[in-house]
Amino acid sequence: MRLLRGHIERIAGTVYGTIVALSLLTAGAAAYADDLWRLVVITAAGMIVLWAAHVYAHALGESVKCGRRLRTDEVAAIARRESSILLAAVLPEAAIGLGALGLIGGRLALWLAFGVGVAALIVQARSAEGGARALAALTPRRSP
Repeated sequence: MRLLRGHIERIAGTVYGTIVALSLLTAGAAAYADDLWRLVVITAAGMIVLWAAHVYAHALGESVKCGRRLRTDEVAAIARRESSILLAAVLPEAAIGLGALGLIGGRLALWLAFGVGVAALIVQARSAEGGARALAALTPRRSP
């Protein structure tokens, strides 16, 4: 369930990663419907490049904000925090992998990947909504 929902503190990365994974799969679906392994590799490579760019951008921003070069452990912490982008692609990629292995038909694998991705976005939205309500309940109200 955690792969579907993501962690509430990393919901932005999970949603972003899900949308990017779905867009990569959608872009390659027609061209690679008969070569699902290639679609898996292209999607995974695209996700890794996007994640690395995201980590780099955040690390650069933190470095500028701190006025110094970040230590390795600080960059590693950013990479871990942003790993939700990569994890968001696991379930859609697994669905395509089932088709690539011949365990299910290719067309079904593609639809399953899209269905899992859309379901993940719905679950993520509900999770974020619940998290926002919980946070609001814990926040003291201001007097007018």
